[in-house]
Amino acid sequence: MTALLAVGPPLCWVAAVLWRRPPRPFLTIVVIGALYGVFLAAGHQVFWDSSLGMDAPGLAGLEPGAREALLRGAAVMSSLVTGTMVGVIAGAVAVLLGRVLPASARRREQADASRPLA
Repeated sequence: MTALLAVGPPLCWVAAVLWRRPPRPFLTIVVIGALYGVFLAAGHQVFWDSSLGMDAPGLAGLEPGAREALLRGAAVMSSLVTGTMVGVIAGAVAVLLGRVLPASARRREQADASRPLA
């Protein structure tokens, strides 16, 4: 189940980018990954007590409020970095696959029509 939650969303992002062929696939997926990190952080905060609790033996010398604030802040930062890095990796995969897998003729015509003449 964990593998499905970890690998499933980026696979869907890559598939969507390969299907729709946006002009900037890497940036598109990095932004999606960053938003994924925001939702990951929110989920960690909402389910904090039921899943993580306050058992942090290395921080036993801190006041409980300070310990919780430190751990929650670290969890938020970790989630944001993780989501963004997953977006970077998935974006790189999408760019590479976009170069290897040809777009359909219809998609190429639409992409050509939407590009400004320079």
